[in-house]
Amino acid sequence: MTDDVAPPPHSDTWTSVSISFNPLPLPEQPSALIPPPLPVTHSGARALAPPPPLSAKGELSD
Repeated sequence: MTDDVAPPPHSDTWTSVSISFNPLPLPEQPSALIPPPLPVTHSGARALAPPPPLSAKGELSD
């Protein structure tokens, strides 16, 4: 009888885990925030592009 009771508890635990995964929309929300940051990173890369030209100017100044 104990064996029969052991399996059910496990199933309950799995269900709890499954439910926990479903309500894991929090991780999904961050993902949505990640996309916006991506574009920002692209902008940052462009900002880094201008610095190189500045370096060239510095050399010309020299």
